[in-house]
Amino acid sequence: MSFEAYWGYLIIACLMLLLEVLAPALLGIFLAIASVVVALICYVMPDLDLAWQLCWYAVLSLLSFISWFYWGRHLIKKEKNDSASYLNNRAYHLLNRTIVLQSPITNGIGSEFIDGSRWSLKGDDLPQGTAVKIIDVDNMYLVVEKV
Repeated sequence: MSFEAYWGYLIIACLMLLLEVLAPALLGIFLAIASVVVALICYVMPDLDLAWQLCWYAVLSLLSFISWFYWGRHLIKKEKNDSASYLNNRAYHLLNRTIVLQSPITNGIGSEFIDGSRWSLKGDDLPQGTAVKIIDVDNMYLVVEKV
């Protein structure tokens, strides 16, 4: 009974996936992908020399790493409107809220009590009593516009 080379690479792929489950760092996924592809190559070309198998494995592992940095990192980037990125950031919870100014905005800067906290406001110069909508957060300033 002979041991086909592709079985070895499939076993390596399973071990790499197990490693990924136990210690998630995305390293095991790339090595498992390379192992499965080399297993397919070995299945199609059973007489492939061990040196070529290892060369394919190294090249495919490297290509999977590079492809992650080129395409995959965009998948985990947080967008500004992602609700999870607003956790523990009270200013973002005030977006799209309409308030009435209790004090004027002069020289583009003002302040207002909202929900018991004083917030700095940025926007056009507006008199007291004007209704404004909070449209953005710029550092610790709430950016407002007239409704």
